[in-house]
Amino acid sequence: MNTPVNFKAVLDDAISKLETMKPYYEPINVDSAIIVGDTHGFPEISMKAIQLYNEYSADILVFLGDYVDRGPLGVENLKTVLEAFISNPNRVLILRGNHESLYMNQNYGFYGEVLDKLGSGLLNDIDRLYNLLPYIAIVNGYLLVHGGVPCSRCKPSFEPPLKLSDIQEALENVRGRDPLMEEDERSSIATQLLWNDPNASIDWFSPSIRGPGIYYYGRKAWTSFLEANRLKGIIRAHEVVDAVALSRNNGTVKTGFKEGDVISHDEAKNSVITVFSSKYHGMGAGILYMTRDGFKIHVY
Repeated sequence: MNTPVNFKAVLDDAISKLETMKPYYEPINVDSAIIVGDTHGFPEISMKAIQLYNEYSADILVFLGDYVDRGPLGVENLKTVLEAFISNPNRVLILRGNHESLYMNQNYGFYGEVLDKLGSGLLNDIDRLYNLLPYIAIVNGYLLVHGGVPCSRCKPSFEPPLKLSDIQEALENVRGRDPLMEEDERSSIATQLLWNDPNASIDWFSPSIRGPGIYYYGRKAWTSFLEANRLKGIIRAHEVVDAVALSRNNGTVKTGFKEGDVISHDEAKNSVITVFSSKYHGMGAGILYMTRDGFKIHVY
């Protein structure tokens, strides 16, 4: 059994820190931030993000979830992310993705990887870690989340947007559990934060091909959510794109971003930025550098 050195100690240390935290980060304002999407078992991309964080002397580093499954080195990648978090939990923010779930891991590779590398003894600890991870952060007025905007009625017509206070209350109530395995309304909100995708071609909500209880949120849905909560835009991961995609509230989606391109804050206003940072899909792995001028794109 090829057990990564000190993985149990890293896991225990991360859990002890997460136990003192809320299931969401309080809003913060910073001069600069590195933002990373799904890394899915590719620790070299997580290391690139940490390297950029140090090179830029950024104020914070934010991982948007999905550290495991699909890629070959989920254990090593999770260890890399957790070590960065442990080193400075006030500056390294780690969010939960939809693959931070043992249920998902059984279908997408990480469960078997854990058994091969660590044995079954740490599965409960990994589950505990997952269920303590925060779901959202608000940085410089942007919502950072793995999936996106949740809904209550989830119909293709107007519905009042959920307030952040409602979302925070729901997250407090599901803390310590896997919302995917529950069926109450508060768990539904948490699940949608992890699973929902933007769709600039619709106005409100429609069922997702990802499965029951998961939805696409349209341009009017996310715009009304942003306006109701006095937010500028959304930065999320979850969806396979070539490094970065920008979904605008005029119904258009901009792709084809290259190394060094910049999305201005004017472009990002009332829009959804998707950043995807793994290499398993064979396209670019994107990392965002947020400054007061906008979002500089790095592609690996």
